Amino acid sequence: KTYSISGSTALGDASADADSGKDRGIIHFALEDLFTKLRDQSGKNEYLVRMSYCELYMEKVNDLLRKISPQSQNLPVKEDAEGKGFYAEGLKEKIVSSAEEVVDQLRQAEKRRRVAYTRFNEVSSRSHTILTLVIECSMPLEPGPGAESAAGGVAIAADDLPRVTRVGRLVIVDLAGNERVDAGTDYMAESNSINQSLFFLGKVIERLAARERKRSRSTGNLHGDTIGEEGLGRRGGADDHVPIRDSKLTRLLSVHLGGNSQTGLLVTMTLAEDAIEQSLTTLRFAQKAGQVRCIPRPVLISKEQSLILKQREIITQLQSQVKTLESAATAVP
Repeated sequence: KTYSISGSTALGDASADADSGKDRGIIHFALEDLFTKLRDQSGKNEYLVRMSYCELYMEKVNDLLRKISPQSQNLPVKEDAEGKGFYAEGLKEKIVSSAEEVVDQLRQAEKRRRVAYTRFNEVSSRSHTILTLVIECSMPLEPGPGAESAAGGVAIAADDLPRVTRVGRLVIVDLAGNERVDAGTDYMAESNSINQSLFFLGKVIERLAARERKRSRSTGNLHGDTIGEEGLGRRGGADDHVPIRDSKLTRLLSVHLGGNSQTGLLVTMTLAEDAIEQSLTTLRFAQKAGQVRCIPRPVLISKEQSLILKQREIITQLQSQVKTLESAATAVP
């Protein structure tokens, strides 16, 4: 799992060969693909990318982009007042402009992540991690049919078109494995915490999969699922309740579980005979997760919420200050 996500040399090893595909993982290829597409479409569109990286350790959310301190540990998980899901309050977001910059940040952050030696892995993850890249795109609003006629037959220049800002997220979640650890009380407590959060995640997946099976069998249903403020369909009734609030992990992932997203799942297993039960449990989890339906929709934000526009205003103010200082310096005899 770690190799598939971070590459054969892992993110913490700065000696990884960036030009060799065998030394890179899903994160490297995803970042390369993302920033390549942003560069290819940068002619008429304006982009801003910011990242955050946190771990969920012993039911505590820790910010991995900041040095270990009371301000970066045990961040509270709160619900957005506008019904956009849950978030970790105080989690640092850093503006990035390239895949290399993101990887450099992750290499530093990985040094703060909890790992331990186990019989399956020398650097076994003892926490779940969530890497989030928020991509904000300011683009001209394409004119609809008849717009040219309304403008007196004159074609509207791209610079004169009103602009709209869309927001998307690339989220890569690394779930700690369900391992049996017998090496001390501390490791047992970590293992129990990991297993508990995975148990609640499995319950959420199970309820969503059951709801989707019920929807598929219901030929008389003309409305289908609706997306609630937690990113989950709602139908009412005790049997349809999704226990999204039972764990911080499920709360932070709620928008990606059957909501406004495209979600993929990669599961890994060991060939060890004494881990057959864990392997079967993993396969059952993956089978149920494959039955959950996600419906992605565009997300538009207002000018007041657009960080691109705020950055542009700051740049304009700084340029004005520079011109003022230059004029003052020129006027001095």
